[in-house]
Amino acid sequence: MLERWRLGLGTALLCALVSTPAAAWKPKTHIYLAEQVRVDAVDDGKVTIYETDYETGKILAPLGAFEVNPAILAALRQKPEQFRAGVVGPDAYPDILTGQQLIHPGTNKSLLGDPEKGELPSAAGTDAWLTHLWRKAYGPKSAAQQQLEESEAAKILRLARNDTPEIRAFVAGYITHAAGDMFMHTFVNYYTGGDFAISPDPRNALKHIVLEGYVGKRTPSFSTRASIDGVDGFIYREMVRGSPGSVLDQRLLQGPGDKASIPAIFSQLRNGLQRDVDTYDRERMSRSGPARLAYAAANGPEAEYKKAWIEDIDNGLRAWPQVSHQIALAIVYGDSDPSRAKEVATKYLEDHLISMAGAPDFAIATVVFIRKVMSSILPKVLTDAISELTKQPLEWMIKKSTGRTLDEWSAYINAPEVNFDPVMNAPGGGYGGQRETLISLTDFNRKVLKIDDPANQFPDRRFKIEDFPPAFNTVQMTKIAFLSEKGTKDLLAALKAKGVNVPAMPTAPGKYESAMLGFLNSMDGGNRWQGTSEKGGALSGSAFFLARGDAGGWRHLFLKQIGERENWTKNAAPEKAATAPLDDTGFNPVQLWAVRLDEVAYGAVDGKTRNVVVTATFRNDTTQTLPFSDKQVRTVLGRKDGVEVSLLRMGYVHQTEDALPPWHYLANTPIPPKGRITARFVYEVGDNSAQQQVHMWTVTQQLPRLEGLKIKYVDGKSVRIPLPTLGAGGRIEAPAESLPEIRGGGLGGAFTLAGRMSYRVDAAGRRGGPTAPIEVALTARNNTEKSMSLQTAYNTFVLIGSDGVEYETDGNNYGRSGADAMKRGRPLQRNEQAVLTLVFPRPPAGVTPARLLVKSQDAPMAEFYLAGAPLKRPTYAPLPQAPGGVAAGQVVKLNTFQVRLISLNRGDDGDWEAVVGFKVDSGLMKKIVESDIDISISDANGEARHALGNFYLADDLSRKPYLATLMLVPPLEMRVRVWFPESASLKPDRYNMYESYGISKGGPISAAFVAGADR
Repeated sequence: MLERWRLGLGTALLCALVSTPAAAWKPKTHIYLAEQVRVDAVDDGKVTIYETDYETGKILAPLGAFEVNPAILAALRQKPEQFRAGVVGPDAYPDILTGQQLIHPGTNKSLLGDPEKGELPSAAGTDAWLTHLWRKAYGPKSAAQQQLEESEAAKILRLARNDTPEIRAFVAGYITHAAGDMFMHTFVNYYTGGDFAISPDPRNALKHIVLEGYVGKRTPSFSTRASIDGVDGFIYREMVRGSPGSVLDQRLLQGPGDKASIPAIFSQLRNGLQRDVDTYDRERMSRSGPARLAYAAANGPEAEYKKAWIEDIDNGLRAWPQVSHQIALAIVYGDSDPSRAKEVATKYLEDHLISMAGAPDFAIATVVFIRKVMSSILPKVLTDAISELTKQPLEWMIKKSTGRTLDEWSAYINAPEVNFDPVMNAPGGGYGGQRETLISLTDFNRKVLKIDDPANQFPDRRFKIEDFPPAFNTVQMTKIAFLSEKGTKDLLAALKAKGVNVPAMPTAPGKYESAMLGFLNSMDGGNRWQGTSEKGGALSGSAFFLARGDAGGWRHLFLKQIGERENWTKNAAPEKAATAPLDDTGFNPVQLWAVRLDEVAYGAVDGKTRNVVVTATFRNDTTQTLPFSDKQVRTVLGRKDGVEVSLLRMGYVHQTEDALPPWHYLANTPIPPKGRITARFVYEVGDNSAQQQVHMWTVTQQLPRLEGLKIKYVDGKSVRIPLPTLGAGGRIEAPAESLPEIRGGGLGGAFTLAGRMSYRVDAAGRRGGPTAPIEVALTARNNTEKSMSLQTAYNTFVLIGSDGVEYETDGNNYGRSGADAMKRGRPLQRNEQAVLTLVFPRPPAGVTPARLLVKSQDAPMAEFYLAGAPLKRPTYAPLPQAPGGVAAGQVVKLNTFQVRLISLNRGDDGDWEAVVGFKVDSGLMKKIVESDIDISISDANGEARHALGNFYLADDLSRKPYLATLMLVPPLEMRVRVWFPESASLKPDRYNMYESYGISKGGPISAAFVAGADR
């Protein structure tokens, strides 16, 4: 049985590796044309772009020399061999079949872009892959990522980077491959009768193989030395390993061809095995004592086998890029050598593939067990494919995949000149309403390649780029793709100076990437720069920006070539304005989401006249990727008479990805930070007079809370938004002060209970002039038995101005003043107090603070009257602190970690710094990230400063970044330095350690403990 399993998987692998059906330019031609661009670029950092006469097919004169993207230029100069490997592109990487089945055809979903970086969504299909690779190698980095990559720890740990010269050269080559396929497939498909296909007419595939191979034979000779040294890790991370939730898992390794892709199949299998292991670990830890031991005894061996299986898959996928490269050297770069390909494949089979597929050990992992596990993870189409592969001989599989036997395939690709006339000058190959075009070798040489050779009498005669429009167009497009933003602007200016109607830049200023991005939905289809659909018919929204409008830019830069749609320039895709920068105006922070009111209407929904419809856009205001659904928010309409109107129904404005505006997402899909979704809320409010009573829309964040085994949603923070004028001439007046009179407090002195906290108002007003934000200074006291943070007290603050309008805070908490931002809320023990400042940035000049509302999700509202409040906090007696505690210098035991405040001293700028020691005593290594622990120091009045930023090197006073993550190895103590920004004026009296979702402990800081303290 094991030998049969080995044979079947070997067949599958070899099938995947030796079928190279849809390569347009052969690698030799791809690399030759790309080398012309590279050589042009590296001498002076510019490329020469020519003006053409599209109709006559003449190259007129140089239009100018234009600046190459500096990052591309550096990569081309330093790593030409990696550039050439990238030029071979999906014909070899990540492997032949993944390239042909998932990257070339254009069946992928689009990338949704990154609103934080201002990156636009990609087009669907091939462009999703190109955009993914480009942004990994050339895209902007976050400050945190930049800091981590430049740290000493990154060098020690050898953290992988995607912006090395090797990787950037490879990606530049990959873009070049796409440019070449776009023109060559337009040309080849004209003669073959359509995109590469074995069915319904296998002669189509044969014509592709012969014609493309013959053009390769007539390509000028040169060195094609290529390497993926320094790139194989990138290929594994960004093209092979589809980790759960990644863009590979969710989009790029998805499509009709995923059943033929080794990375797709084994990533799915690996992710399913990991889910099983995680379930086992979770179930085991939910038990204790004998029940845990019994569960582990019953299920542990299977889980351990799956863990080993996962490791085998990881090792095999990690080795896959180099294996694919060796296979490509055997059958892609030069003449076909199937024996060498089989040798490499067999070694990979023996070293990795058997164990990746779950080789039986006849104890736990029987053949039945393996198939049962695989069928529970993979869809039936994949398990059926694997099952079929285990039964069929090698020759049958290769013939089924390529339409020919292995020997026939090799003969056609190695000697296309012999087979040209019998194949290309014979009928057959057209399908789907397309017809093949017959041509003899003599006519092809003389009329198409412009080579004076009646057949193959002079095999050393080669085509010239200027005589072969697909080749010229490939070189010209590659040069344009390599231009910098300045180079592209200069090119457009040069065209405009010639009287050409040119479009605006395709992206917002500062966001330019590459001209080859944003439009190419398939490498297999023809005419794709025009935005043609999969069937070559109607234009889609995906078209090259210079091929839009009257296509003037195209007609002055490219040559008309065989295979183009007739008169397409007279019916080109419409011009497309550059996407505006991300608009963040009008959003009101709620909690996890911010909301912007887009439209209010009534009387036109479902033929009724009793509905008020509110359309609003929600923006993810966290640093995490979140889904959005109807459970995320609760909304009500407020009427002047105090009646609240509940939601009738809720829907979403955008239902498909095709209709999404930039940086918008669908419901129940992952939405990244600053991503947005637009929803529509319908309320039935009554007749016209009742509609005119509506004046306020309230949005309340819903937060998940685990109660037993069920998740219950509870109210979080709220925002109240005054509604604008409604339709039919009815005007909604400014919202009246209709809130009920409730218990409240005045200024200073006594505290007023509001949910889990009590508050005292100390001051209110504008501290920086008539247009400065209004600040309200409070003192807060924890009324609960547990540690409670100021930011997790589940309270929302609303300021009522002297104009009667409600105003929200800026979403942050501050310490003694609005200049003292808290990174995380100040943790308070029972009866412990702390100062808190709220900042309201929106009240216009002339508006004074009147009242402060404190709303709690599970307690009555509290109200404070602010008239007559001082601008500065009065001086009170020192706040009472929690008694006792752990004195500075001693070990503080939290839930997971032991923490010790080792020293406290001032930095060069006067701010306080502390050396802190971390350790674990569980016997197991434990990771700690900066967000796990909140460390603060405070004075006798409760004013606090919190440690901010990464951990720093303990013995380096320059605050040199260390890491945001530490790995603690018991029983060792790891020491780091932390910094308390804006703490120079603070006189430390106490410290506090708070573990996320855990406990808070602290204690006094003695005068003797503080080095150089100004007490």
